[in-house]
Amino acid sequence: MEKKRTTPTPAMKKKLQAEIDSKCPFCDNLDVETFEFHHIDGDKSNTIATNLLMICPTCHSKIDKSIIPTEQVKNKKYDLLYNKPKSKPEKTVNQNNTFNSSVNNSVIGNVETVYLNTKKVTKQIIQPTEIHITQEQVFKIDELLKQIVEIHINAGKISTNDEKSKAYRDWGAKLKRKFKITNRNLIPKEKYDEVIKWLHQQNAINRPKLRRTNNDEWRKKQYTAIYAKINQLGFPKEKLYEIANSRLELKKPIISMKELGEQNLEKLYQIIFSMK
Repeated sequence: MEKKRTTPTPAMKKKLQAEIDSKCPFCDNLDVETFEFHHIDGDKSNTIATNLLMICPTCHSKIDKSIIPTEQVKNKKYDLLYNKPKSKPEKTVNQNNTFNSSVNNSVIGNVETVYLNTKKVTKQIIQPTEIHITQEQVFKIDELLKQIVEIHINAGKISTNDEKSKAYRDWGAKLKRKFKITNRNLIPKEKYDEVIKWLHQQNAINRPKLRRTNNDEWRKKQYTAIYAKINQLGFPKEKLYEIANSRLELKKPIISMKELGEQNLEKLYQIIFSMK
């Protein structure tokens, strides 16, 4: 069933328009009557900021027709998030020729009085380098985080778009605390496999919630995860059934996972994901 399209909030629209400086990020058109929202992962209900890109209708049509490839769209979003030059505040000068970026000016007669905000905040921004994970790996992590949130949605634990966005942020924060990072883009390359393993574990831990409330959806996610893992291992489907028949000690051989009961399906999931 196709997921229901959700509309970004006014605050989100304002944030995304500021992100592109009110011009289409692909054709640089400043004279756009109505911007459109492109969902990068194709999920019309996923309106978190990292999944949305504001573009002109012409370029949106090109993306839908694959004239602008998905990889280029992902790279553009990444650049807007992490490689966009920071605009500098306009500097003002007082009578002593000292500069300050935050002032409150008033004029009395011919005398200009300048009230300086002397508080200075220094924030260090660390950009990803060759020692960190790639952009594709970042998107893979985001996809697994999204899958965890979807478990809660399908289990009826999350109902509104705001709750979905909060859950995604909360899981992102858990990931940061677990691996002691400030940004997913700053995960070291050597930690990537460990991060993926942890996210799969969290998926497995949370999946029983779905099993109790939406069994059909739970089984569907089990099938999808198992098939994805055997593809990663390079196994054909026949190998999967061979493993199931031998390791689960089934009385009757199976030719489809749909023939497995819930306990055996969960056991098969654990067996497949323990393989390397």
